[in-house]
Amino acid sequence: MFNGRWNRVQTDTVDQLENVLGISKNPKLVKESMRESLEEYLKAKLTTIIHQDGVDFGITRRYIFENDEDEVEEQITDFKFGENKLTINERSISGSFTPCINGLQINGNEGPLKVTYKIQEGKLIEILTGNGFNFKQISEEEPKDFTLFMHR
Repeated sequence: MFNGRWNRVQTDTVDQLENVLGISKNPKLVKESMRESLEEYLKAKLTTIIHQDGVDFGITRRYIFENDEDEVEEQITDFKFGENKLTINERSISGSFTPCINGLQINGNEGPLKVTYKIQEGKLIEILTGNGFNFKQISEEEPKDFTLFMHR
């Protein structure tokens, strides 16, 4: 159900993300440098590629930054439903995910953050929850077939 390529079309504000991550509690200098980095990530073109095969789940996030080099960064997350660990860029962290009965939602946590992935009205909704705040981003699925037909 989640398999596909999804392009981010909407996101909450950097202030909201700072609240979820607890950055607003950091000293001013740390907060300013982290804010700049978060702003770049939220401005970047984000494509999320999801591959689900039974209990195995893989998410590749590809960020294309708006700078002179059109820099690209990837984050690869892998987990199995029901296991209490996941890997992000080959680094193991605590966390687990379980699918909901309807197959359209996955709930879990990555470290201290609660994470929800759901398909709603044909869109991928990702919600991060932490420190009593939510951060949401919405992605639309790329068409699976790019074939163009021309008539003569």
